[in-house]
Amino acid sequence: MNCDRRFLQHALAGAAVGAMALASPALAADLPVKALQFRPAFDWSGFYIGGHTGYSRGASSAVLTDPLLAASSGNFSGVIGGVQGGYNVRLPSGLLLGVEADLTFPNYLPSNSITSRLTTARSDVLEQWDYVGTVRGRIGYANGHWLAYATGGLAFAGERFVNSPAIGDEEKHIHRRLGWAAGAGLEYGFAPHWSVRLEYLYSQFERANIRFPSGAQYNSTLDFQQIRIGLNRKVDWPGSANWTPKTDLTDPESSRWEIHGQTTYLPQGYPSFRAPYTGTNSLTPAPQAQATWSNSLFLNARLWEGGEVYFNPELLQGFGLNDTVGAAGFPNGEAQKSNFPYPHYNTSRLFLRQTFGFGGEQEDLSSGSSQLPNKVDVSRLTLQAGKFSVLDVFDGNSYAKDTRKDFMNWSMWAPGAFDYAADKLGLTYGVTAELNQKQWALRAGYFLMDAVSNSNSFDTRIFQRGTYALELETRYSLFSQPGKLRTIAWLNSAFSGNYRETLDNPAFGVDIAQTRRGRICLLIATELGCQ
Repeated sequence: MNCDRRFLQHALAGAAVGAMALASPALAADLPVKALQFRPAFDWSGFYIGGHTGYSRGASSAVLTDPLLAASSGNFSGVIGGVQGGYNVRLPSGLLLGVEADLTFPNYLPSNSITSRLTTARSDVLEQWDYVGTVRGRIGYANGHWLAYATGGLAFAGERFVNSPAIGDEEKHIHRRLGWAAGAGLEYGFAPHWSVRLEYLYSQFERANIRFPSGAQYNSTLDFQQIRIGLNRKVDWPGSANWTPKTDLTDPESSRWEIHGQTTYLPQGYPSFRAPYTGTNSLTPAPQAQATWSNSLFLNARLWEGGEVYFNPELLQGFGLNDTVGAAGFPNGEAQKSNFPYPHYNTSRLFLRQTFGFGGEQEDLSSGSSQLPNKVDVSRLTLQAGKFSVLDVFDGNSYAKDTRKDFMNWSMWAPGAFDYAADKLGLTYGVTAELNQKQWALRAGYFLMDAVSNSNSFDTRIFQRGTYALELETRYSLFSQPGKLRTIAWLNSAFSGNYRETLDNPAFGVDIAQTRRGRICLLIATELGCQ
């Protein structure tokens, strides 16, 4: 393990400015933040910002009248994520007074945000929550690095009600509720500007009374519970008692953990154009502008010698042009993660990595969003297991790997000849092994296949379904420039359809689902690239 102590340097690394489709700009920033050592005491006073993730459970009772009557009551639950910010004042006695505001969003899976659904012969009404927020006071006691507190205040929630009547067009209604929130938490300051917390919140909201143009009436109640883990960063503004121009540069780092963050806003659009033919999956000839927005944290920690854990929570929001259809090489690779009017939470990566060194020559691994800096043996075996993308390990490319920093076109970052297991967001669960030597590396992996194409669920028939991948990478030098030659072989076993069978049989009505069955695809590809 590399235990060298260096000074913390804040750098805006990887600011991405790319050429957008039709001259729309894309902006991205990756801000690595090195871990800080303990100081004798933690200063709780001042501003702070942070994020949280956790689990929510809600209860709702609803009545639909159109004039037929339908009623239901039940619970809904799912993973959540969000952001918070606030201000604290710690008195000499240890008493802490503060105020905090937060916004919480549901998981990207639709089932995690559906509050209730009622159906009659005339109406089908869906209630779905988009966000929950609070503005609360805090009172607690701070002793050294620990803070225990109680909190309470105003709560608000944003929802959408969608009615699909038997006759007529779909009806939508955006609604906001007010209520109150109360809870308690325990917080620990583990570095001069950083703290972690465990918090419980209960919220109760006023009754919603919705009337649709068709005459259907919908009434519902809403209660909401959250248990969540939060991470806060103190912000010392210029001129404050704790601020100096060199505050962060004089904090020695720890080699055990790092925090990275990025945000990418990607707008795209085009003017109107003439189209002799327009189909269901064609770009609309009318002018259009859309944007996607992704926000990510990368929380990396070294657990023991050679053992590391990586956690990547994200908030995703926005839409691709034309609902992400109409262009064979879609100009925004981030669009596959979005399609949400409000931010949605996702645990994009959560995996363990174990490295076994075999001795001999060593090399330095540089810091990155998915790599802790370390000095390791060149001859080594690395095992990785958890949730991540197949492309995190296979088919490495220095220039077309990440749509937030590199080329954004779908045809360039998603290898045209490499078909791999992935859910709707491009992620999966798997295990990999990499044997690295000075002149070559051999990688192998197994990954869960999605149940059906572009779905959010996985086929759990392990080893019967899935992606098997094998990659040999050899390294060379050409005109004093380093390069790599990669040969990839993979086998996909999936429950999938066949385009030729679908088109050849008129009875299927061009419905590829009619031809779905267990199929196997085997392919080998070679790539020549730069270091």
